[in-house]
Amino acid sequence: MLAILKSAAQRLGSVNHLAESLGVTRQALYQWSRIPAERVLEIERLTGIARHDLRPDLYPLEQTIDTREFRNALGRFATGITVITTRGFNAKPEGLTVNSFAAVSLEPPQVLWCLGKQSPSLPAFEACSHFAVNVLTRDQRDLSNQFATSSDDKFAGIDWTEGRGGAPILENCLATFECRNAIRHDGGDHLIFIGEVEHFHYINGSPLLFNGGQYGIVMTHPEDRNHKNPIGDFEGLLFWS
Repeated sequence: MLAILKSAAQRLGSVNHLAESLGVTRQALYQWSRIPAERVLEIERLTGIARHDLRPDLYPLEQTIDTREFRNALGRFATGITVITTRGFNAKPEGLTVNSFAAVSLEPPQVLWCLGKQSPSLPAFEACSHFAVNVLTRDQRDLSNQFATSSDDKFAGIDWTEGRGGAPILENCLATFECRNAIRHDGGDHLIFIGEVEHFHYINGSPLLFNGGQYGIVMTHPEDRNHKNPIGDFEGLLFWS
């Protein structure tokens, strides 16, 4: 069977599921020497596998992305900074600095973050029942640096308490989300973790930001200083569209 078809079947759960979705028999799939042209877009829609991977002879890549420049472009998007924590193998606390955190859903309450497949922490997060998202304040720059650096004990000198599933809850963070490790999706060279929030808390304060490879802090826009609610109804669109 073609390797690309095996990958497509895995994404749908089984070869039988792929065959049923395409309206063909399992035996027919095994007889394909290459994916029929008329099936390419359908398989792309069903599995998310890009058409140029399914039939590169029909859909060659039109442009090669420069990874470094792509990173630079992504870095123009300012983000907050979090430390994601869990209880790893042999009850060892694990944590790392992450800025790929985002909201997913209000009902049910879900959030997501991404972890590179080459990360040494990946096995612990794949196996854990829970993880915690600790949103850093503007005064926790050193905490961000500590968890962004490889170390045998990233928690040395750090005050924390135990949350759901044993995930470490860092002290004095702007917000903390304790999450059940609910769903994981393949995301290219990263794995996407979707957590179902079981508990959260927050305090008033200012977040630590990251943009263009540098730390930053929040300042009120000059045009908004004299407005009580400058965003209004647009706030819902910003965060929950």
